[in-house]
Amino acid sequence: MAWQVFYDTSVQRSFRFLEHQALPFRTEFFNAFNRPNLFTDGGVNSFNLMNPNFGNIASTINGTRQIKFWLKYSF
Repeated sequence: MAWQVFYDTSVQRSFRFLEHQALPFRTEFFNAFNRPNLFTDGGVNSFNLMNPNFGNIASTINGTRQIKFWLKYSF
């Protein structure tokens, strides 16, 4: 069984202007350290040494690092 590790995190800061006005800024990081989770076919014969596809990694489970920014004005 392969280990899957996901590092998702976010940072938020809110700036206040007047008594009822705020400007929150948020940054979200998905796969923050850009670590690949390798994927094999996972079939019945995937652990058979005689299988010609043994040890062949087809793709990764998760994509590359994604960073999202958002800004909202609250009044």
